Amino acid sequence: MPDLSVALDKLHCIHLKNGCFSSDTQTHAGDIDLLLDSFATQSPPAGMAMHFHGGLVSLKSGKEIADHLAKEYELAGAYPVFFLWESGAFETVSNNLKDISKEPIFHELVRKVVEFVLGRLGDAIGGKGGSGAVVDPVQVAQVVDKWFADASGDPPYADFQLQSQAAGGKAASVSDLEFENAVVADLEMDPRVKSALEHVQQGLFPAGQTEEAPGGGQLAAHTTLMEPKALDEILESRQPGEKGLISTAKLALAIIKLVRAVVSRFLGGRDHGLYGTVVEEIYRQMYVDKIGQAFLWNQMKKDTADAFAPSGAPGKEPGGTEFLSRLGDRLKAGAPKPRITLIGHSTGAVYICHFLEAADKYLPMDVSFDIVFLAPAVDFQLFRSAIEKYRHRVGHIRMFGMTDALELDDPMAQDFLGVQLARVVYPHSLLYFVSGLLEGREVDTPILGMQRFFDRADIFDQEHYPELQWARDELSGHTVWSISDVSDGRRSASRQHGDFDNDEATLASLRHILKVGYQP
Repeated sequence: MPDLSVALDKLHCIHLKNGCFSSDTQTHAGDIDLLLDSFATQSPPAGMAMHFHGGLVSLKSGKEIADHLAKEYELAGAYPVFFLWESGAFETVSNNLKDISKEPIFHELVRKVVEFVLGRLGDAIGGKGGSGAVVDPVQVAQVVDKWFADASGDPPYADFQLQSQAAGGKAASVSDLEFENAVVADLEMDPRVKSALEHVQQGLFPAGQTEEAPGGGQLAAHTTLMEPKALDEILESRQPGEKGLISTAKLALAIIKLVRAVVSRFLGGRDHGLYGTVVEEIYRQMYVDKIGQAFLWNQMKKDTADAFAPSGAPGKEPGGTEFLSRLGDRLKAGAPKPRITLIGHSTGAVYICHFLEAADKYLPMDVSFDIVFLAPAVDFQLFRSAIEKYRHRVGHIRMFGMTDALELDDPMAQDFLGVQLARVVYPHSLLYFVSGLLEGREVDTPILGMQRFFDRADIFDQEHYPELQWARDELSGHTVWSISDVSDGRRSASRQHGDFDNDEATLASLRHILKVGYQP
């Protein structure tokens, strides 16, 4: 049964789950005809404004977004339509990250990886030695401990810069035997590491037995959210019903792997700052299923595609397909061609790319759409494929995003965990998190809404990333990087990823685009 505690306006909302109508949704396929009838009757001067909210949005939050934006779009003379697609609740990921941040083993992994990375790459904290910088472990511990206790300042070593002599020098050779032996010896003499490892082992379930652990999921230990595979890599093997021996040898190999990954990213220009890169690699190696890639991010992207699947059984129709096919039937019967502006926030941009592909199947060839992307969480490959292949469906495009400096200073979970704790679990924006962890195809996956990938043509060049240069050319003159006060339709004061659908300057730009157009 649908959740009727959140009542939707069927003349303006299309409510879907897993891309489809169902017995759990408030709207159904037949309601689209009522919506289109209402639009035709009103015949608003700015046409229809179709809004696709971002991912990790509950029905309640989606309705709040719709209620707020409906007034803005109507003020601009447009008929608002909202795709509410119940794309999951961010609390799950946030709570997992909060629990991980409290684990002693996570704290110690951060401390040791930061220490060893500084030693391999070098920084102003010490002089250069034969195998990297001379790093003071006590100082590193103080800096990291202070961060975990009070993350009110900059992340640890936020001003870290890769020294030019590190690239191509011995720092690049992080897997040499000398370094590996040094890590093993260092951990054996570190009581904090041994204590954290023992804490993990004390929580191990007997072999073959699992329980529900804090943060959710079937885990091998109740004292950590680490994946079973990761636990196998850091703990010695044990007989059924017995605890393993406390040894840092296997943990040393895992830390070396982490250090190698972080150093490689710095040498290749693919890092997300020292602390951000370190925690990304720890999450990737130790906690991958708890950060949302499998059970949230991949499912959300699937939902956006499933909305445009071939027509399904009665009562379970794909919502996007039903909208486009019913609109197409009206246009083929002689209804006037409408002006439609597609507005997508975050993962809503992925929705729009699939919308364009489906529109080409159901609508007359002369129907096209204007597009506004708000901090789009779509990768460059999908963006290029959709725009290039269906260019005849695209009128104007404008994209709003944050400058890279603001993106780096936007802790993604701050609305759920508070700013300080959010900075500990991940100090950058949701788009950085998507790029660094959730996409999975490569580390530092290029995401359209990030200024980083427009500016770094030295790293993301034409030869290796042709889709990035294509997008740079395609969107030249059509991007707005907040904070911007250039002109009407090009203003934004958004400082957080979630600001773009409620920031007054951005909303004024949306009203201008709908009412006046894309000029100047």
